[in-house]
Amino acid sequence: MILSAQDFTAEPLARAHLPVRVPLGLHGSWVPTQE
Repeated sequence: MILSAQDFTAEPLARAHLPVRVPLGLHGSWVPTQE
């Protein structure tokens, strides 16, 4: 789920269903925008 950092109690902004299990300890990463 993608949540708003300004209001964690609000409804999710989006949901993504992944076809595989996400391992514990996985962290997100920032990637530069490709323009």
